[in-house]
Amino acid sequence: MKSEVVDLIRHLRIPFSVLLLPVFLFAASAVDDFSWLGFWLAFFVLHILVYPASNGYNSLMDRDTGSIGGLKNPPTVPKGMMLVTLLMNLTALAIAFIWDLHAFFVLLAYILASKAYSWRGLRLKKYPIVGFFTVVMFQGAAVYYFSVGMISIESMSAERLTEQQVAGLILSSLLIASSYPLTQVYQHDQDGEDDVMTISRMLGVRGTFLFSTSLLIFFILALFTYLSLFGRLYDLIIFLFCTLPTTAHFFMWFRKILEDESNANFENSMKMNFLGALGMNLFFSWLFFASQVF
Repeated sequence: MKSEVVDLIRHLRIPFSVLLLPVFLFAASAVDDFSWLGFWLAFFVLHILVYPASNGYNSLMDRDTGSIGGLKNPPTVPKGMMLVTLLMNLTALAIAFIWDLHAFFVLLAYILASKAYSWRGLRLKKYPIVGFFTVVMFQGAAVYYFSVGMISIESMSAERLTEQQVAGLILSSLLIASSYPLTQVYQHDQDGEDDVMTISRMLGVRGTFLFSTSLLIFFILALFTYLSLFGRLYDLIIFLFCTLPTTAHFFMWFRKILEDESNANFENSMKMNFLGALGMNLFFSWLFFASQVF
């Protein structure tokens, strides 16, 4: 029993949620009528309930025997996983419903999209373009919108979004689009065995790096414009400083892959993902504190 509980918690991969923290912090930096209670409720809902529940449900559907995000050697999925993820999602929805009805519907759409992405009956992840845009729109724009709605004191609606927040929606999706393919680059063989054609598998290892690099450059240019219009332009210098180790590691890793594609493995991918999350979290934490605390 104890081992099953441990395996269940491992499949929830709660620490892996740090990869999606930048979007939440970015949204928090753009809220004028700020609520600290709403901030912590949104954090709890997303990073302790919804993201881990999605991870657990994905493990339940995939039954992977090879490495997955956050787990090099995933254990057998316990029998109680379906019930646990359902309860986590229902708890998250209940909190959102009580706090902000508009945020509740956004969260419901996110959870349904997450299920559709993994569920064997539909399996959106099988389709490279549809699966890619599902993740980009919901982990980017939808999470940003939900976070703004939860953190704002007044009830949120699309009509109340500021120009800065609309720009944030777009930037959040660009950020996810540039990084998400790299999380799939080591799983091509395993995805092939499961008849799943991800965007990374469709592009190939080198194509994935070129695609992500192009989108990352586009994101930086868009961020430059965002900071010029809505922030302080010198924040861009802070962004470049925070992400310098990530940039250096990215190009070193890409060079190794050009020499030998076997370097696109789990260890290198996870190092890249967490290093990238660290840089982005540092920057968006700065942006958040500069706008809401200082």
